Amino acid sequence: MYPAMNGLYSEGPYRPSMSQGTVVHSHRFQEKDFTVATPEEFVRRFQGTKPINKVNKIIVANNNKCTYKIENHIGTWQDRAVRFVVMVTPEDLKANAEYIKMADHYVPVPGGSNNNNYANVELIVDIAVRTQVQAVWAGWGHASENPKLPELLHRAGVVFIGPPEKAMWALGDKIASSIVAQTADIPTLPWSGSDLKAQYNSKKIKISSELFGKGCVSTPEQGLQAANKIGFPVMIKASEGGGGKGIRKVENPDDFGNMFRQVQAEVPGSPIFVMKLAKSARHLEVQLLADQYGAAVRLAKMVGYVSAGTVEYLYEQATGAYYFLELNPRLQVEHPCTEMVADVNLPAAQLQIAMGLPLYQIKDIRLLYGESPWGMSQINFDEPKQRPSPWGHVIAARITSENPDEGFKPSSGTVQELNFRSSKNVWGYFSVAASGGLHEFADSQFGHCFSWGETREQARENLVIALKELSIRGDFRTTVEYLITLLETPAFQENYIDTSWLDALIAERVQSEKPDVMLGVICGSILIADSIITTHFQEFKSALEKGQIQASGQLSNCVEVELIHSGHKYRLHATKSGPTSYFLAMNGSFKELEVMKMVMTLMAPEAGKVTWTLRPGAVLDMGALIGTLELDDPSLVTTAQPYKGQFPLEDNPQLSEKLNHAHNKYRAILENTLSGYCLPEPYNTPRLREVVEKFMQSLRDPSLPLLELQELYIYEGSYDKCVMALRDRYKDDMQAVANIIFSHNQVAKKNLLALRIIQFDYLRGQIQASGQLSNCVEVELIHSGHKYRLHATKSGPTSYFLAMNGSFKELEVHKLTDGGTLLSMDGASYTTYLKDEVDKYRIVIGNQTVVFEKEKDPSKLRAPSAGKLINTLVEDGGHVDKGQPYAEIEVMKMVMTLMAPEAGKVTWTLRPGAVLDMGALIGTLELDDPSLVTTAQPYKGQFPLEDNPQLSEKLNHAHNKYRAILENTLSGYCLPEPYNTPRLREVVEKFMQSLRDPSLPLLELQEVLSSTSGRIPVAVEKKVRKLMALYERNITSVLAQFPSQQIASVIDHHAASLPKRADRDVFFMSTQALVLLVQRYRNGIRGRMKAAVHDLLKQYYQVESNFQLGSYDKCVMALRDRYKDDMQAVANIIFSHNQVAKKNLLVTLLIDHLWSNEPGLTDELAATLNELTSLHRAEHSRVALRERQALTWYMHVHICIIVANRMMPMYTLNTSCIVST
Repeated sequence: MYPAMNGLYSEGPYRPSMSQGTVVHSHRFQEKDFTVATPEEFVRRFQGTKPINKVNKIIVANNNKCTYKIENHIGTWQDRAVRFVVMVTPEDLKANAEYIKMADHYVPVPGGSNNNNYANVELIVDIAVRTQVQAVWAGWGHASENPKLPELLHRAGVVFIGPPEKAMWALGDKIASSIVAQTADIPTLPWSGSDLKAQYNSKKIKISSELFGKGCVSTPEQGLQAANKIGFPVMIKASEGGGGKGIRKVENPDDFGNMFRQVQAEVPGSPIFVMKLAKSARHLEVQLLADQYGAAVRLAKMVGYVSAGTVEYLYEQATGAYYFLELNPRLQVEHPCTEMVADVNLPAAQLQIAMGLPLYQIKDIRLLYGESPWGMSQINFDEPKQRPSPWGHVIAARITSENPDEGFKPSSGTVQELNFRSSKNVWGYFSVAASGGLHEFADSQFGHCFSWGETREQARENLVIALKELSIRGDFRTTVEYLITLLETPAFQENYIDTSWLDALIAERVQSEKPDVMLGVICGSILIADSIITTHFQEFKSALEKGQIQASGQLSNCVEVELIHSGHKYRLHATKSGPTSYFLAMNGSFKELEVMKMVMTLMAPEAGKVTWTLRPGAVLDMGALIGTLELDDPSLVTTAQPYKGQFPLEDNPQLSEKLNHAHNKYRAILENTLSGYCLPEPYNTPRLREVVEKFMQSLRDPSLPLLELQELYIYEGSYDKCVMALRDRYKDDMQAVANIIFSHNQVAKKNLLALRIIQFDYLRGQIQASGQLSNCVEVELIHSGHKYRLHATKSGPTSYFLAMNGSFKELEVHKLTDGGTLLSMDGASYTTYLKDEVDKYRIVIGNQTVVFEKEKDPSKLRAPSAGKLINTLVEDGGHVDKGQPYAEIEVMKMVMTLMAPEAGKVTWTLRPGAVLDMGALIGTLELDDPSLVTTAQPYKGQFPLEDNPQLSEKLNHAHNKYRAILENTLSGYCLPEPYNTPRLREVVEKFMQSLRDPSLPLLELQEVLSSTSGRIPVAVEKKVRKLMALYERNITSVLAQFPSQQIASVIDHHAASLPKRADRDVFFMSTQALVLLVQRYRNGIRGRMKAAVHDLLKQYYQVESNFQLGSYDKCVMALRDRYKDDMQAVANIIFSHNQVAKKNLLVTLLIDHLWSNEPGLTDELAATLNELTSLHRAEHSRVALRERQALTWYMHVHICIIVANRMMPMYTLNTSCIVST
C-alpha cells in the first residue's frame, strides 16, 4: 500500500513529528493515515493533475547533503514507491559519498567542477530523457536556480520540482527580484538599481532586459562609480551567486577592483551589482510554499511563483525598518527549522505540488491550519480560521570542512570517523560517513544539525551538548569546536547579535577552546613517536616475511620530538617504558604517562618580488607551490632559532671486520653516489676520498676472495640461466648466490647489476642498512613561537618514556580500534588522534584540537589546499611585500587569495590553470633579508611539576609494577641514558625487597581469594582462610612460614573426596590461581625470590642464545626458519637483542644481589647460570664473567657447608666424651 504520510501517532501530550527530532502538541488531529494503492490513485484522490506514475523515478541533480535529505524524507513513504536516480562523478565515487548508497540507480557523469556535471543543464535534461524519469529535483546550489533547467525540462515533458522558469528568473535572480520588490513597494537597501521599477498591471510582472541591465555593473570602473554614489562599505554581489560564493565586502575604493575580479572568477558570466552594506542588522529568512492555483503571498503572486522558495530580509533593530534582500527560488538550506516548528515535510510538499495538488489538499498543510488531514474543504490562507503558530524554537548549525584558525579555509580529504548521537530534540544529517570523504569539487558543508527546545535557551543547550558529543575525524578541520564557542558566548545566549557580530569575533581572533599547550606537547610527541616506532616495527616484520634480513637498529623505543608553538621550540625525549606506558623527559624534568566551497584570499607573508610557478586555473593540492617570493628585506623574516648543539658523541657503526663485507660496503657507497644518493657538503668530499681509498685497498688486497672460480658459472650461458644454475647449486644459501653475482658485477664493471639482483625473489636475504630498528625517536613540535624537542622511548609494548630538557614523564599508551590512542598519565586519561599534514601536526585531545607547526621555509610558496591555480597577481620575477596577495586559487568552488609570507622576489614554478595538490610548490621566493625570518625559540622549560602517579600502597601491586619494568627491559624496552642506569638500580633493589617481605604472599593470597570467593567450595575457602589468618598473626616472627604446603594439602584432600572426574576437573579449574600461588611458594619466601630471579635470567638467555651461531645474518635466518609463521616473534627477539648492553646491566645487578644476599642456589638457578656462561660473543662477556664468578663463589660456599656438615658428628662426639668424662 502507499500511505500518504507517516503512520499512527502515539498516545500522550506529545507525539513524534515528521521532522525527526522535535515534538508537537497532541491537540492536532489524531487520525489514522489514509492509504492508497498507487501513486495514480493518490493524485486522483487529492485532486492532483500530474501523477508521477509507472516508472516512478525522480532525478536528484545534486551531490551535497540535500540529496541525502530528500532521499531520506520522501523515503518515509512506502519503500520504492518513488525511486531515485542520482548523478555520480568519479570524485563522488572515490569519496564514498553517502547519497549514492541510498539511491535506487546512479548515472556516471564527468568529474571536475560543477559546470561539467551538476550545474550542466543540458546534461541533466539528457539524463532525464535517457533514464525516463518523470521529475527532476535540484535541491540547492549547482543548477537549482538556473531558469534554463525548468525551461528545457518542460520542453522535454519532464516535471521540474520547483518554480516555472519565468518566475524563477524574476525572483531567483538577485537583480530582477530587487526590481520586483521595489515595484511592489517593498523597501530595499541602496544598490546600483535603487530607482528601477517594472510595469505591473495586476497580472504577472515582466522585467525587460533593458531594465535589468540598468541595475548591473559590468566593469570595475562602473562598479566603483556606483559604490561611490552609494557610499562605502558596500557589497559586490553576483546575481547568480549564493551560499557565500560570489559576494565580497569592500571597505575602501582601493580594494574594489581586486574584489570585483574575485566575484567574477567565482561565478563566471553572472551579472554583478553593488549594494550598500547594512551594519548591525538582523538577517531574516522566510520560507514560502506556493501551489499552481495562486495560493501564495503577494510577492510570489506577482510572478506566478510555484513550489518552495526563501525570502531574505534585513531588519535594523535601531530603526525598526525591514529591507528586502533577495529571494532564493528553491528550498531553504535551513528548511528543517521550518519543518520542526511547523511539522511540515517540505520536500514531500514540493513533490505533491509538482503532482498538481493544491495546498489545501496536502495533509501537513491541513494539520498546520487545524483542519482534518483527509478532508476536502478549501482553506482561506488570507483569513484562516486558525492561524498557524510555531511550536518551540530551533537552532541550526552548519558543519563544514573549514579551518577557523586559518580564516575558515576550506579543505578536502577523507573521513575516518563520523559519530553523531541524535536525540528526541536534536537531529542531524551528513553527506559523508566513516570511510567516505570530500573531494576538491565538493561543497565544504557536509553536515547540518538542528536542535529543538520549548525555549530558545533549551534549544541552545541541547545543541551545545550534541556538538560536544559529535565526533568527526578526518583529513580536514571542521567548525564544530568554533560553533560550540559561538553558542556559549554571552552575546548569543542573550540574543544580542547581528550581522556584524561574527565578523567582530573573527577580527578579535576569538578561537575555540584549546587544550593546555603542555598537554598538547606531551600527547603530540607520544602520537608522533608511537607512529614512527610502530611503522619501523611493521616494516621490519614485513621485510622478514619477504625473506629480507634487516639490521636490528630499527627496533627502538626512543623518539626525540620537537614541537613549535607560539615562537617556542619544545624538544622532548619520549621513551616507551612498558606495554602501556611512556616516559617523557624535557630540560631535566620528566613525566610518566599511561597511554591506554569558498573563495579564499592568500596574503603575502612578507614584502618581495613574486615569481609564479602556477597560472590561474591550476588545480592545487595542499602545500602546492604557487610561486616564489624574492623578499625585499629577508632580515625582517621571523624564523625559529636553530638548535646549536650536536649529536651525542657516540661511536659510528663500524664496517664489517671481514674484508669482503667491507669491500661490499665501500662499493655500495660508491654505487649509491653514482645513482644520485650523495651526502651534502661538507660531509660528501672527505667521505668519498676515504671510501675510494679503502675501496681500492680492498681490491689490491690478495686476501679478498672474489670467487673467481665461481664466476665461471656466469659465462656458461645467459645471465638468467646462470643465476638459476647457481640457485639450484646453493639451495639453502641464497647469500652465497648473492655474493657470487656481486663479485661478478665487480669483474664485469656493470654497476647496475646489483639493483637487478635485488628484484629476484630467490635472492631475498639481503642485509638492509643498520639503524632501522629503534625504540627511540626525537620529535620536534612548534607552537606559538616555541620549539619543543622531546625524546620519546618506547619502554614497553604499551608504555612510553618521554624526556625533555632533563625532565621526563612515563605514560601508558593503548591503541584504539578506531585509530585513536588512549594516553594515561598523572592520574588522568586522554583520547587522542594525530593527523600528519603537509605543514603541521593536528592533535585532537578529547573534543579539542591543538595544531603544531612544522619547520617552514618562507622561500617556498606552497598551496595550502588542493585545488586549482586561477591567477597570479605578480609577474614572474616581480616583487611582493609581506602580507601582499600574490596568487588566487580555487578551493571547493571558492576563490582563495594567497598572501606572501615574507618580502622578496617571486619565481613561478606553476602557471595559471595548474591543478594543485596540497603542499604543491607554486613558486619560490628570493627573500629580501633572510635574517628577518622569525624562527621558533627552543623551549627551555621542563614538564609541569605535577605529582607522578604513585605505586599502590599494597606491596603486591608495587611488586607487579617492578616485575613488569624488569621484564620490559629484558624485552628490549630500555630507557635512554642518563635515565636507564639509576632507574634499573632502584627498581632491582625495590623488587628484591618486595620478594623478601613476608607480607607479599599474604597479600597475593588475599587477592586470589577475593576473585575466587564463591566459586570454590565453602569448606575449602574456610580452611584456606584459617591458615591465612594464622600466618597473618605470626607474620612478624622469624619462624613464620607461608603455609603453601598446608594449602596444597587442603586442595588435594578435597579433590580426592570427589568421586567423579568431571567434578575434579571443575574444582581444579576454579582453584587454578590458588594452586599457582602455592607452587610459587613451595620452597618458601627465599625460594620464591630465587625463582623470580631465575625467570628473569632465563628470559635473557632465551633471547641471547639465538645469536651464538655465527654472524648476525646467519642467526636471523635461523630464527626465520624456526618461526616461519610468526615474523613478529622474530622481530621481538631481534629488538630485544638490540638492547643487549642495557640488558647486561640488569642481569649483573640481579646476580650481584643474589651474590651478596643469598648463600645457596636452587638447581634451576644453577643450571641457568651455567647456560649464561656459555654465551661466548664479546657483547656477552661481562655477563658470562659475572656468572662464572658467582658460580665459583657458590661452589666455595657449597664446599664449606659440606665440610662443616661432615665435621659436625666428630665435633658432637668429642663433646659427648668430654661431658661424660
